[in-house]
Amino acid sequence: MLHLLEELVTSNIPSMPKINCCMGSLGLVLRSLSKRQRQKLAPLMVQLLIHENISGKVDNTTVVWRLKLLWLADEDPTENYAEAQQLLRSLEKSHEELRPDVRVLLHCS
Repeated sequence: MLHLLEELVTSNIPSMPKINCCMGSLGLVLRSLSKRQRQKLAPLMVQLLIHENISGKVDNTTVVWRLKLLWLADEDPTENYAEAQQLLRSLEKSHEELRPDVRVLLHCS
């Protein structure tokens, strides 16, 4: 599922039913993913919030909530999710409606 989600997000092909299916499945097993898998998933989830052809169609609240769960699953989210945090910083500047949630993620790490 993680590989499929990665392909869907990076392909820029709008396929929301498949993305939602992947997100739902990964949400169920979030805490059982390996550290490497979680490190791969975090930036993909932030990209879902950033990509214009996807962001309007994805439930931002669910994505942010799952990101918070990822942050809680790790002892050191600052180190483990460095790539995702860089993306979150740019998201914080460019998406005013997500700014409060993004700040929570950035400051709880």
